[in-house]
Amino acid sequence: MIKVGLGEWYKHAEGWKAIYAEAAREAEVDDAFEVFGIDERGRRTDGKEWAKHAETAKGLPAGLEEFIAPSAPSVDLSREERWAHEDARVKQMLAHKEEIAAARAQARHPNVLTP
Repeated sequence: MIKVGLGEWYKHAEGWKAIYAEAAREAEVDDAFEVFGIDERGRRTDGKEWAKHAETAKGLPAGLEEFIAPSAPSVDLSREERWAHEDARVKQMLAHKEEIAAARAQARHPNVLTP
């Protein structure tokens, strides 16, 4: 489902709603396309409520040590020298970059879901 919300305060909102609706009809996807207005408080003007957000993990680990601890409990970065510590940290970040990016993205926006 593709949903397009246009601010009612925008002077061309009605025109753009019609353009989007017509484009959806022409592409024969109007059953999977929804265009609606949004008021100045961010509420939909078509009488429908916004979809509820999926539950997300609350908070991120305080540091890299907490993030990698479950998958690599033998890594103890606290005993490393300064540069060795940074080198180990970068290696762990590169090894787990997808998980770190997904966790940070999900924390930023509740609609970002990871498979």
